[in-house]
Amino acid sequence: MYDIMGRQFIGEFCFYYLGVLCYIYLDHIINNKWKIASVLIALIFIKYRIWDFPASNPIVITGCSLWLSIATGNLFTIKIKHNISYFIYLCHCPIIQLFIYSNIRTSLNMYIYFGITTLIVILISYMIYITNKKIIKAEKLSFLYK
Repeated sequence: MYDIMGRQFIGEFCFYYLGVLCYIYLDHIINNKWKIASVLIALIFIKYRIWDFPASNPIVITGCSLWLSIATGNLFTIKIKHNISYFIYLCHCPIIQLFIYSNIRTSLNMYIYFGITTLIVILISYMIYITNKKIIKAEKLSFLYK
């Protein structure tokens, strides 16, 4: 059990601090996004064709997700008045764990499973956002949503 927890902690630690570094150096990353894309493609090629080095997973995953978010701009942004990313942050883990527990993943293609999970997380987060907004308006705390 401690071995599993140790690997999870180190993995979460790597992803968190890579995200922090990306946030700190965001201007440099935006200015050099095509150089970063070429480095990421080279890392992916090396990882899957030449040498599978497990420590490169956080770098490759964080880099690819950051590059996609920068390169696509507002293409995948949910266009609502307020940001629901906090509710997505709160909902994604329990929903994914529920799907894992119910063995839905074994019966579906990986891409279909990812699409369904993403859609359900966004829908539930939006429903919580709407419910939260109505509760705040009902309690006369509407100044929070101006």
